[in-house]
Amino acid sequence: ALQGLKSILVQIASLQLRKEEVSHAQPKDATQQQQQKSKIQEYNQTIALLQQKHNELSKRASQAFDRMYEFPFLRRARAVRWQLTLSVQSYGLLCQFLNQHSMQTSLLSMSTLLQTKCEMHVEQRDPMPMTPA
Repeated sequence: ALQGLKSILVQIASLQLRKEEVSHAQPKDATQQQQQKSKIQEYNQTIALLQQKHNELSKRASQAFDRMYEFPFLRRARAVRWQLTLSVQSYGLLCQFLNQHSMQTSLLSMSTLLQTKCEMHVEQRDPMPMTPA
């Protein structure tokens, strides 16, 4: 959620810069002046939509934080990135498995978890046997 908030802020800043560039440009005739006004209005609308989206996302993030305030374990578990060390063969099997079943929505949560919460290290070594705890 925080990454989404940051990207929205970056988009807003870039649109504001473009809007300033357009507003400082000197139109040569009435049609260019009209185009400039419409472009500025378009930028203003887009900025307003992005600001509204930013406000909604920040409210949602603060609500989630408030709900998890009483549960420090959950906050820590959400913040931790798990480090997985895989051999080249194991990583290849995992990629092959996810690619074969990419159309199934049942694996979407696992794929999202791997992409967002795991830091994968791939090593040039033989696979090691898995020993359950």
